[in-house]
Amino acid sequence: MAVPTTNVKLSNLQTEFGGSNPISMSEYYRGGGRVPAGTTSAYGTIPTSGAITVGVFRGTSAFVAGAQTFTASGSFTVPSGYTTLTIEVWGAGGEGGVVGSVGGAGGASSVTGTGLTAMSAGGGSGGAAGVQDAT
Repeated sequence: MAVPTTNVKLSNLQTEFGGSNPISMSEYYRGGGRVPAGTTSAYGTIPTSGAITVGVFRGTSAFVAGAQTFTASGSFTVPSGYTTLTIEVWGAGGEGGVVGSVGGAGGASSVTGTGLTAMSAGGGSGGAAGVQDAT
């Protein structure tokens, strides 16, 4: 969900970013194993080393908004608390034709998931066979 903006405890960091007991602040450096490099805070810069305070984590979240691109089958879990997800599904372009040969069709893509309407995009058609100029 997110670290609270008031009365932040070490256990809040552990709930949001993971970790083990006993809790050590060194587990929560930005860009380290638990806090993503893109994590920002309205209450100061989350350090990558050195002194670190609990207060700088107020309102932060383990999820950093961005894009996830798949070039092969894969999966993505939407973090709790998010209510909007934009999905683009693109089919591959068709191959161009060459002299005496039709180009191949592009590959298709699809997205399915719990609570989603299945989406798919077909690939483009292959190009027509080329003809050799007789001049």
